[in-house]
Amino acid sequence: MPQELIIIFLLFFAVLAFAWFYLQRAKARTSTDADAAPDPVENHEAAPQTTPTEPPA
Repeated sequence: MPQELIIIFLLFFAVLAFAWFYLQRAKARTSTDADAAPDPVENHEAAPQTTPTEPPA
């Protein structure tokens, strides 16, 4: 019986450790993505709209 509890405890600890590192990586990924990529709406508004004077041939 004690050996089964140790196995269950170790599996539970492994799941908690995996979840902890997964969440830490997800937090780091979202903070760097937000800093690296500017808002596409701002880039679209900053770009001048050009219309062709003649239709393509």
